[in-house]
Amino acid sequence: MLFGFTAHGLYDLRPTPESKFYPGTEIHATALDNLLAGDFMRDVPRAIAFGVTLILCLLAGIAIRFCKSGLQSGLLLALFLLLPVALALNLYPLGLWMPLVAPEGGVALALAAGLVTNYAAEGRQKRFIKGPSAST
Repeated sequence: MLFGFTAHGLYDLRPTPESKFYPGTEIHATALDNLLAGDFMRDVPRAIAFGVTLILCLLAGIAIRFCKSGLQSGLLLALFLLLPVALALNLYPLGLWMPLVAPEGGVALALAAGLVTNYAAEGRQKRFIKGPSAST
């Protein structure tokens, strides 16, 4: 059992995700309860997080190359940017913490590189089509 005093004058209030002002004793009680119950958050192993990031980036890069219109590219962009968020949110109730910045950043870079490559390839194809007709 933990005993603590809470009063605004004691300056024992700390910011937490739950509240802007949370008593320090409550923070200790929550941490102790999580340790005793074994329901604290665990990080996803680095190898799995790296593998998931790599697979998402590869799939995003490959998929964007097959887009023929801006609508398809936009839908694919939305889908692949929401996939890491959905994965992290689904792992959270299981007590697993999935990093979100690396997969989001990797997917965004893969999609941007795919869009630039599509744009460059489209320009090359237009020059190729216009080239023979202009010389004849």
